[in-house]
Amino acid sequence: MQQALKNLETGYKNFFQNRTAFPKFKTKRSTRKSYNTVSTSNNIRAEGNYLKLPKQN
Repeated sequence: MQQALKNLETGYKNFFQNRTAFPKFKTKRSTRKSYNTVSTSNNIRAEGNYLKLPKQN
């Protein structure tokens, strides 16, 4: 949730400083899936053939 608010703030700052167009938000009808996380204290790592990601609530 905190990262979503940071992304929103960045989008509006860029818009009001005339760097980009108005921010577009994800919709439920989109077929494109994504995952977003912040790397803190080396919590994302590759171990062999696996990618270790932190748990999300």
